[in-house]
Amino acid sequence: NSLRNKSQDLKTIVPNPKGTAVCASCGAVYERKRWFENEARSRELRSHPGIDMTPCPGCIRTKADYPEGILTCTGAFVRAHHDDILHTIVAIAKRERARDTLCRLMDVRSSAEGITVKAANERLVRKLGHALQNASGGELKSVFSHGVRLTRVAWHRDEPGRAEKARLAAAR
Repeated sequence: NSLRNKSQDLKTIVPNPKGTAVCASCGAVYERKRWFENEARSRELRSHPGIDMTPCPGCIRTKADYPEGILTCTGAFVRAHHDDILHTIVAIAKRERARDTLCRLMDVRSSAEGITVKAANERLVRKLGHALQNASGGELKSVFSHGVRLTRVAWHRDEPGRAEKARLAAAR
């Protein structure tokens, strides 16, 4: 796990391929100096003899367990709406990965305290945190580490949602 001790960006540790390439793990395609997902193009390129089959930065980061972002979701609201929150996280991550192969979930864990998400890209955890806050309120905090590229985003919400407040008010 030699990447963990590096203070430089992964892109400087692992250079991009010189020409067109396909990630052997996830099938992402490298063309015109960028990685992207395109299943049809990936299949087409894999059939060419001599195509460079090299891991993409997202797969390297995932294998090395070197996230750029960690999101933690805590509070009574998170426990009450666990499945909805997970669905939102996965849907946003899927949409963002279509744009950028580094915007991927590396690990998602649920515990009694809430949900913890590791992402290969710090922008993704910031986007997830803002989406949860915009949809459900709560408190959002971001901490950016200096040296090692790591952004920690914490979203916390204890109070009940609007529907629960309306139900409680109607019961009085």
